[in-house]
Amino acid sequence: MMPAGDGWSLPALSPEDMEYLRELGPLLEGHAARIVDGFVDEIARQEAGQAILKGPKTREWFKQNQRQYLLSLTRGCTDRNYLVGWRQEGGTLEWLGLSPRWYLSAYAYYYATLVELVVADLSSDPAHCGRVLAALHRRMVLDLRLMIDAFAARGPSHRVESLEQQMEKMAAVGQLATGLAHEIGTPLNVISGNAEYLLMDLPPDSPMVEELSVIVRETKRVSMLMSQLLKFARPAPPSMDLVDLSALISEVLSLLMQEMAKNHVELVTQMETLPPILGDANQLKQVLVNMILNAIHAMPGGGRLEISARAARDALVLSISDTGHGIAPEHLPRIFDPFFTTKDVGKGTGLGLSVCYRIVNEHKGRIEVDSRVGEGTTFKVVLPREDLHEHEVTA
Repeated sequence: MMPAGDGWSLPALSPEDMEYLRELGPLLEGHAARIVDGFVDEIARQEAGQAILKGPKTREWFKQNQRQYLLSLTRGCTDRNYLVGWRQEGGTLEWLGLSPRWYLSAYAYYYATLVELVVADLSSDPAHCGRVLAALHRRMVLDLRLMIDAFAARGPSHRVESLEQQMEKMAAVGQLATGLAHEIGTPLNVISGNAEYLLMDLPPDSPMVEELSVIVRETKRVSMLMSQLLKFARPAPPSMDLVDLSALISEVLSLLMQEMAKNHVELVTQMETLPPILGDANQLKQVLVNMILNAIHAMPGGGRLEISARAARDALVLSISDTGHGIAPEHLPRIFDPFFTTKDVGKGTGLGLSVCYRIVNEHKGRIEVDSRVGEGTTFKVVLPREDLHEHEVTA
């Protein structure tokens, strides 16, 4: 892993991966202009695309920018400069007026087209073709992660400061996610299906078994992320009914006892008798599971998890405290941002707290956080009591 700042690390491509990608140089040189022209013609036929690319200079700049990206796929991408470049790219495209949806469409178009080109070019050597596709897949999934981050977190001056901005941002990312899942789903299924088909015809001791297994495993992981994105983008409206929050907390803790034991986490609870609230039991259960799991995983070496619930004048206040590593001050303003995570690549989607934020907001509540690096973190979920929705409460 290469440290990249901003809360996560870039996965280093192996020397073998880079060698396979370098092999694609001549293929990309010969087809980059045609591929980009095809994509630009496609979006220019749409009304919004016509508005964005109406000027010849702008259109030519965009084409040149995209050709450079395709050719860059054969070069290294694991240092800090590469991450900074993506941040600058996000700002440039934002200034031009290109929303994330356009860039996601380009990614999906290029991904599907390049897979077809590679398969056609290397059809005589399926084993080698599989290795090249695996390297291309890893490289473009990394770029997808960086692209999402570049648009979702445009630096300190773009941090969300109000509830309205946060919800607008989440709605925009929801639209982005829907387009992404639709555009990426088909080529992913094709890649995974072809890899599984090749696996069936290979002897168990073939060196290609591991390479193809990686393709199947990674495409399924991305498909799972797509599924999570769709759930995030198309949330079901809450089904409101009276909820016994005490019983819900007890149920979730019972479900997570094994996870706590595995991570050597000591549980301490302090529960008052709580009146019922109006809410969606399944959605509130999801909030509890996500937030308690976050607390457990913040203490990989073990620690103390304290959960308390009390009734305030016009709300119920649930506190979840851990003795984990804490959250850095520069990360606190972004913890509810979609896709933001401090976990290593592949170990978290950065959607858990965003989902919690949305659900609690839909219940007319709020989430507060207090964290100190090296000491731990406390989250407070404040939910209004059924008969006093319009009043504020001091947690």
